[in-house]
Amino acid sequence: AGILLPTIAALLIEQVGWRDALALLAVASLLVTLPAFATWAVDRPEDLGQLPEPYSDAASSASPSSPASPAGSASAVEAPPASTGEILRTPHFWAIAAAFGLLFSSSLISITFTVPYAEQLGLSLRGGAYVLAARSLAAVAGQVTLGWLSDRIGRRTVLWGAIAVETACWFAVVRAPSILIFTLAGIGIGFVSGSFAPLRGALVARVFGRRDFAKVSGLLSPASLPFQILAVPLAGHLYDLSGDYSDAFQMFLFVFPVTALLIAFIPDRR
Repeated sequence: AGILLPTIAALLIEQVGWRDALALLAVASLLVTLPAFATWAVDRPEDLGQLPEPYSDAASSASPSSPASPAGSASAVEAPPASTGEILRTPHFWAIAAAFGLLFSSSLISITFTVPYAEQLGLSLRGGAYVLAARSLAAVAGQVTLGWLSDRIGRRTVLWGAIAVETACWFAVVRAPSILIFTLAGIGIGFVSGSFAPLRGALVARVFGRRDFAKVSGLLSPASLPFQILAVPLAGHLYDLSGDYSDAFQMFLFVFPVTALLIAFIPDRR
């Protein structure tokens, strides 16, 4: 979807205008996603015959001399889930919310302003959509590659590396001396930023465990929302003041060192 939709959206905008294009995409999204979730969504790993990993709640509650038992079996002692208040009083929760709220806000800025910035540099609407599609293709590769790497060297290490790469790419976008460099930097941003959502999920699982994973993930959305609500309008206001999209990108370079510092306080373990 991320690869095809930018080009489809650009074609629709050229043919019917942006209002009707959004309406058509909304209807298509409804017709595709509801049947897909109803048919293929899986509620529990056990539904696919998968067992908890060694650090999960069920395995850690089994006796040291016995093998880990599947969640829900008689030998697994289920602790009660944490309350909302307990989760909200956990410093690690707020560190994850702030860190990934900032990272997701930078991704929103990049996605929102990539096409108009490309047009500012001389590309057509469709050419800017191609840049966004290439970024989405890189995100697919980044999710798989960085997810695989995080299983071997740790989530925090991979996140620090991804933030370093994204910082360098943002500097290149700010300077953007040519369309080629702008495109390559956008692909680099897509490669690393595409992994932020699955890495957040992996980090939440490691810190809070399977028992509280769903509740913590749900609470993280509103806790991270202020960063994302403010980011895009602020970036748009900066563009209105200067008439240059590079200023909007430059203003948000502070996100990456702050996020790297916050991640240092998040343990990569239970």
